[in-house]
Amino acid sequence: MTGRPGFSFAAGIVLLVALICATVVSATMGYMRVPVQEVLAVILHALSGHGTTPVPVVTAVVVDVRLPRILAAVLVGGVLGVCGTVFQAIL
Repeated sequence: MTGRPGFSFAAGIVLLVALICATVVSATMGYMRVPVQEVLAVILHALSGHGTTPVPVVTAVVVDVRLPRILAAVLVGGVLGVCGTVFQAIL
């Protein structure tokens, strides 16, 4: 591949940060509005057990309902992108 040496690495980092931001923002939206700070607190508490203990209802909404859907959408989108790349390479 031609081009600048560090460009694809920098683009990958920017896209990864954009994906993380989109994931957090999409976890705030829904029937029950949850602020970004609470979403981040719930994710931090679920992953590491540190930080303040969030409200149980907010934890249930974010961890049990929204994050599985968001992660499934990210996974399906990635798989569709790979399938499209493979399909174009075959043709």
